[in-house]
Amino acid sequence: AFPLPMAAFTFTPDSSCVSPATVQFQNQSQGAVNFTWTFGNGQSSALNEPLITLAGPASYTFQLIAENAYGCTDTVSHDFTVHPTPEALFTVEPQPGCDTYPVTFLNSSVNATGQWWLLGDGGVSSDLEPVNIYPGPGLYDVTLIVSGVGGCIDTLAVEDAVLIQPTPVAAFSYT
Repeated sequence: AFPLPMAAFTFTPDSSCVSPATVQFQNQSQGAVNFTWTFGNGQSSALNEPLITLAGPASYTFQLIAENAYGCTDTVSHDFTVHPTPEALFTVEPQPGCDTYPVTFLNSSVNATGQWWLLGDGGVSSDLEPVNIYPGPGLYDVTLIVSGVGGCIDTLAVEDAVLIQPTPVAAFSYT
């Protein structure tokens, strides 16, 4: 009986939050001289340690068939996911705002499953579209952090995102 090879590999990264995703393979097979890789996207390779690019987002199954000099083979597979990339986006209404009146944040983020707002006045919110009353006239920086599937995150920090105008004082005199 001929000895069997042992197919084994690792890859980096272990998943991706961006498309296209580039993956580097580390072949850890033992007792093998030929390698056949498939990547779950119609591509294949016979290289020892291939570097590939995946269009994504999708789930892929990587497979390695290791063959020794006697024609004996061993196969191993691992799954890989390219997650949808979240993108933090928002607008503010009304803009500019008026002192003592509420400002609404309209969340137009893409591929987001959660959000965290830093409202620029010390306030924070995890609401989808928070409403905030600012403590006085001025410019306020706002940061929106969104999370997506697979632990993917994106941050949008907007300097002077909110302008609060002073409340006018009605007054007149007559003679």
